[in-house]
Amino acid sequence: MYNMIIVEDEKSIRENLQKGILWEKYGFHIVAEAANGEEALEKIEKLHPDVLLTDIKMPFMDGLELARIVHSLYSNIKIVIISGYTEFTYAKEAITIGVEEYLVKPVTPMKVVRTFTNLKQKMDEERQKSESYDAMMTDLIAMEEKLEKYHEMPKIKAADLIEEGNREEILNYFLQYGKIEDIQEFTEKYIHSCNQSLLNSLLYCSYFLVQTIVICMKTVELLGGNSSDVFVNITDIDSYVSKVSSSEKAEKEIGLVIEKVIEFREKTIDASSDMVQKAKRIIKEQYTQQNLMIANVAAEIGVSPNHLSCIFKQKTGKGFAKYLTELRIEKAKELLKNTEFTNAEISEKVGYGNPNYFSTVFHRTVGMTAKEYRES
Repeated sequence: MYNMIIVEDEKSIRENLQKGILWEKYGFHIVAEAANGEEALEKIEKLHPDVLLTDIKMPFMDGLELARIVHSLYSNIKIVIISGYTEFTYAKEAITIGVEEYLVKPVTPMKVVRTFTNLKQKMDEERQKSESYDAMMTDLIAMEEKLEKYHEMPKIKAADLIEEGNREEILNYFLQYGKIEDIQEFTEKYIHSCNQSLLNSLLYCSYFLVQTIVICMKTVELLGGNSSDVFVNITDIDSYVSKVSSSEKAEKEIGLVIEKVIEFREKTIDASSDMVQKAKRIIKEQYTQQNLMIANVAAEIGVSPNHLSCIFKQKTGKGFAKYLTELRIEKAKELLKNTEFTNAEISEKVGYGNPNYFSTVFHRTVGMTAKEYRES
């Protein structure tokens, strides 16, 4: 079952989309709905759906802009757009953004079912490929073919492989928060956390090293770096892996790779702190703008939205959308207590063009209505 969010500003159409199709029969579960792009982004950040179904024409932010932002921040989310526009330019732009399907109104239930049946089949194939042991064994066989000219190695059965998820999660955590002086101790525990009999296999040790390098490179990229600059000695993976002649050698190489990531992370701490401070300043100066999005802030700073999102949450403990919402609501609380502006006026002054949406967000955040807060 795949989780989905529906975004449509017209309530009647939104309800028809939600209730007019037996979504779960076709493998989809509606976890939320939203009336506009801003509300959708908040729910996407919180719920991490698999699919986004959105109309193209909405207030505040159209479906293409929403799709562009979602694709830049959450490239794994599949996006389906419903549009009344038949012009090729809109469809072409949607394809460029990374939209999976572009449905032109009128959209019949049969057309929707056909589209999502095809989408589910594609997603099933992707999930199977990423999760199955067959995919892992394909990697191992390919690695074995590359390494057999260097070493004589025993065969590994798929049943002998341990679950990689927990170990990868532990490594990611250490790469983000670990200290240089703890690398040796961590590396010993990390490499010995797997089935010890596998460490006798040079094939597995090599595979283990390659997987660690991939995770480390992804971390560097998330931190805004270029992995080829950080790992300058890893230009030819075949030659690099050929150095592995024992589990001890693999352990040493893994320690060196982890050390490079942490050294890079430490060097970027000051720059990252400065980046977050700049982002906070821009948010404070521009929170009254209804279309303020992380993409705008990132462009002004000169970094990618994905990088800013990662660093911002790491440094503040909050996602961009949540931080912006909390700031807007704090400003609204000040205006409610110190002025006689109406709710509609306050809504506009803090960046919400729709007073009803402002009231909803205020109540959800504060726990009482704006009127109750003003009178308290």
